[in-house]
This record gives sequence, structure tokens and C-alpha cells, in this order.
Amino acid sequence: MLGATTSGGGVVETPEQRDRTYSGRMNYISLSRRRAAAVLCCSAAGLAIALSSACAAHAALVPDTKVIVRTLTKGHGQPADGTQVTVSRQDRRVFANARIGFALVSVRGELLPARTTDGGRIWRIDGPGLFAEGAADAAVAVSNLGAEDASTFYAYGGGQVVDITSDGGLVWRQAIFQGLEAGVSPIDHGLAAYVDQSNSTGTQGITIQFYTTNGGRRWRVIKGYNF
Repeated sequence: MLGATTSGGGVVETPEQRDRTYSGRMNYISLSRRRAAAVLCCSAAGLAIALSSACAAHAALVPDTKVIVRTLTKGHGQPADGTQVTVSRQDRRVFANARIGFALVSVRGELLPARTTDGGRIWRIDGPGLFAEGAADAAVAVSNLGAEDASTFYAYGGGQVVDITSDGGLVWRQAIFQGLEAGVSPIDHGLAAYVDQSNSTGTQGITIQFYTTNGGRRWRVIKGYNF
């Protein structure tokens, strides 16, 4: 047969058969290369997505140090200052000394501050409502009390606020932080508030320390303090 040759097993191949065999091998090689390239592209894309997600998760959390301060006022139907109320041992209360103390008392579904000047025998309303119990806006909830001195009392815990009076209850101010208020403690000539913040995925969090030295009128951040 003209132009025929034998291959490894003694099979006779024509030039046309050789061309088809060669073409098939080249097609196979080309397909393998395309598959390998596709795998590499997919791997690269997956790596890029993984790196992007990792970067997003580990991106530095930028603290939000904004504090909104407002003066609290009496709401409609709230008892007037000086109204005598009953404060039980189960109510939250704190004493600055043997005579003067504050308590959080529930009146018609609202928590109000009450003050005593005789060691707890008589308690009287001494400020506006701090929190409506059962309200949908839990950001302004308070559950704990503290005292810096006989004139400065503060309520905090459970929300994003610190309510403070520095004149024995004549004026109450509310500081609203951009995160969960985690604690309040007295410092030299003022108060410190610790606020927890986290990113949108909850993978990163910091605690920022704020402080006030003027009865809650203004809050500042201790620079470089977070953990």
C-alpha cells in the first residue's frame, strides 16, 4: 500500500490515519491544557475571594467616639420631684454616705430616681424617668447605680447610655455611646465609662474608655486606650 508504514504493533497505517492520530493527540493535549488553565483560573479566583474575605475580617476596626449628650426632662404623667415613694430592699440603690442615697424605683412602668437624706427611711422622687420598662428601645436601658460623692450619682448597664446627675438630682444628663456600655467607675474628679464596639461581622471587637470631669456634659476618649 502506497505510503503505508507500520506502527509499534505491526499495524499498517496510511498517511491519512497518521494525520488523524496526530490530530487527535494534539486535540487531547490542547483540551488538557485548557482544563489545566481553567483549574488554575478557578483556584486563583478562589484564592482572591479567600484573601478578600480574610482582609475584610481582619481589617482594623475604626472606633466610633461620637457621644450624644442630652438633658432629661419630665415626661407626661410622671410624678413630681418630692413625691414620696416606697423603696424595697429588692430595688437597686446606692449610698454615698450614711444619710444620702439614690435608688431606681418603678412607677407606672417607668424607672425613676429616688433620693433619701435620712439613711433610707424616707425616699422621694428626684428626677425624670430614665427608662420605660418593656420599651422597644433597649439602647437607653439602665439597671445599675453608682455614686461618686453625695451629689454625683449615675445609672448604667444593659444599654448604650450613662445617666448622671452631679447636683443631687436637680439635673440629669444622658450620654448615648455608639456601642454597648460595659461599665462605669469613678476616677479622679470624674467618671469613666467603658464601651464595647465590634465590626459588622462580629469578628473583631474593642473596648474604648471615655471619661467626664464635668458631670457628664462632655465625654472624652483616653487616647490610645482600647483592649
